[in-house]
Amino acid sequence: MGEDMTFTKKLLAIFLSLAILIGNFQNVGSVYAEASKLNLQQINELSIDTRGVSTLVLSWERVKNASGYNIYRLDTKTDKYVYRGSTTANTYKDKELTSATNYYYKVRPYKLVKGKKEYGSYSNRLKVTTKPLTPKLSVKKSSSGKMTATWTNTSSRATGYEIYTCNTRDGKYKLIDKISEKSYTFNNLDKSRSNYLKVRAFRTVDGENIYGSYSQVTLLNLDKIEDLNLETRGVSTLKLSWNKVNDASYYYVYRLNSTTDKYEKIGTTSSNTYTDKDLKSATNYYYKVKPYANISGEFTNRLKATTKPLTPKVSLKSDSYTRFTATWTNTSTRNSGYEVYMSTSKDKNYNLLGNTSEKSFTAKELEKNKTYYVKVRAYRTVDGEKIYGSYSSVTSVTLEGPKTTVSGLLTSLSKTAGLSLVDTIEITPAYGRKVYLQRYDSKKGSWVTKVTYNAPNSSTGSVKLVYPSEWYNQISSKWRVYIPAIDKGNKYTSPTINIKAKRVYENPNGYIKLKEKITVTGGGKDLVRGTMGLKVAKVQRRLGMGHVWEIVGPTTISRVMAFQRANGLKATGVVNLATWKKLGFSESSWYTLDTYVTPVKTKLTDTREDLIERMISTAKSYLGTEYVVGAAGVPGSGIDCSGLVMQSMYSVGIDPAPISVTRHTQPGYEYESRNLWKLPTLKTVSKPKRGDLVFYKNSAGVIIHVAIYLGNDRVVESWPQKVVEWPLIHPERPLIKGYKRIFG
Repeated sequence: MGEDMTFTKKLLAIFLSLAILIGNFQNVGSVYAEASKLNLQQINELSIDTRGVSTLVLSWERVKNASGYNIYRLDTKTDKYVYRGSTTANTYKDKELTSATNYYYKVRPYKLVKGKKEYGSYSNRLKVTTKPLTPKLSVKKSSSGKMTATWTNTSSRATGYEIYTCNTRDGKYKLIDKISEKSYTFNNLDKSRSNYLKVRAFRTVDGENIYGSYSQVTLLNLDKIEDLNLETRGVSTLKLSWNKVNDASYYYVYRLNSTTDKYEKIGTTSSNTYTDKDLKSATNYYYKVKPYANISGEFTNRLKATTKPLTPKVSLKSDSYTRFTATWTNTSTRNSGYEVYMSTSKDKNYNLLGNTSEKSFTAKELEKNKTYYVKVRAYRTVDGEKIYGSYSSVTSVTLEGPKTTVSGLLTSLSKTAGLSLVDTIEITPAYGRKVYLQRYDSKKGSWVTKVTYNAPNSSTGSVKLVYPSEWYNQISSKWRVYIPAIDKGNKYTSPTINIKAKRVYENPNGYIKLKEKITVTGGGKDLVRGTMGLKVAKVQRRLGMGHVWEIVGPTTISRVMAFQRANGLKATGVVNLATWKKLGFSESSWYTLDTYVTPVKTKLTDTREDLIERMISTAKSYLGTEYVVGAAGVPGSGIDCSGLVMQSMYSVGIDPAPISVTRHTQPGYEYESRNLWKLPTLKTVSKPKRGDLVFYKNSAGVIIHVAIYLGNDRVVESWPQKVVEWPLIHPERPLIKGYKRIFG
């Protein structure tokens, strides 16, 4: 027995050597495997895992001890299995196959032994079929209105095709037929709703259908639009709207051509609204709409729509107390009629006055001397319904009697104050009517009756207008004549009568002209070194300095700085608003002190003598007022000589600007008397008269003081310590520089 085995092994070794020489190692391996009788089980569960149009995925159970697997496919031409590939997994994907085709496979395991494959047995044969191609659909409507679906991307290997339909794109599809053709005609399609189609091919193998994938879902027809409506109408536009259709890409809008009696496409929209433009007013139009996707849907039912009539342009005319006639343009013969509305209020309570097919309407038996407001709208009656245009603009008319005329009225008058101002007018119709002479009150913003006259009791009559004396209370005033309406004449309101009053006295050319009102600026400035006036006096006295010369100097600055330090303020020595308020003074006084201007107290009837007396009266009202350098306050508050002269001049409308009470408080302007002397509009005279200015000088000839001459060698002046009435020459200021005259 042992010798036999030895012989067998030797024989096998010789055989293997020969096999290697001839290069058939794989077959030898098989022989060796078979000879070795490897313990590799046969694959029992070879099956199809997934199938595609050009691919097949095989799967099997793993074999114990197997290192990998070889896959073989039958070559139908040679009827032999051909090696396709190897894998260590238990699946294999075969590619580049033909659709709807049968393929046969075997798989066997192998084990690597010393780097060489030793094979187990082949599996049983597996027959498997690839999927048919996926059809590509198209749908077309025939001349008979039936829908026919056709498809491409097919193969003669497919046994047939299944036809599926559904009423919604994503709903449950129903198999309606199986055919072998590549087209299908739908004979009983419900066209009132959407229908969707998909198709799949199949091949029958051994009594089993092998299916391809479903085609894309394709519309057979779209839902019909049920609610085509008119959304808004205009004079030249109509806006249509409708319910949206699922899957519709666009909507085609058609309008009836009344000449050809055919519907013509006028627009395409992806929205479910469409505005038709450039239409005629009060005109009927007819529309249809259909949806479109890959196919056209059905037309809607016809919609009849009418544009609005034009908006009338209305005018009113009255030739009577109790009636008026309305007429209008901007109309059309397509209008059926017009409605006329009236109210006695512009913005409310309009009532239908009448209905007419004409372009005018007369309203009668109305209340006289009353204003009526009217608006009109056109309409066209279509199928028993009125299609209205917009209301016209509101127009008004006042029912009045015959026109009242006034002649002879002067609307521009100019006269010297104090004289009588008269005008005579002629009124038609007169008939004893009230005539009111009125003046405009600018404070009240209204006209105020000053004089009432009665016109003569005749058709035409004259009225003498005598203006009351208040016409010259100011330089200019506004007047008018107002005559209320009566049955025989409408109301009358004259144009504005402008009256200019001339002063009885005007300063001659070369002198300062009289003003109605004088104002100054420059208040509220900080108190710096050299500043004077009432604010300086208040600060000095609040700081305990007493009645000193009211100019900001070193002592005042030192006191201010000490106060600022003590009160947490920046120690600058300058009194600003913050320091002023910390001293206990009001903010309003910061701006008003040192800015007082005596109101002008003159009348237009004042003579030169009247003005002089008023000026002197103002000066005397300051008698006893404390002398404060640089000041010009109200009587009793403090004033110096220049301040007294300025306030007296202000009171009669004389403004010596740029000299002013505010400038007088500033550094360098203590002696405004010197600047008054230099004014060319104050005239030098050799002998003084009452109301002239007297200028005093020091021994060096420099002006130091000014006073107002009273006559009889007396003056009124502010001289330390107060305002006094003194002799012209006084030991304290004996030297006179000269005299200046204010009034020519």
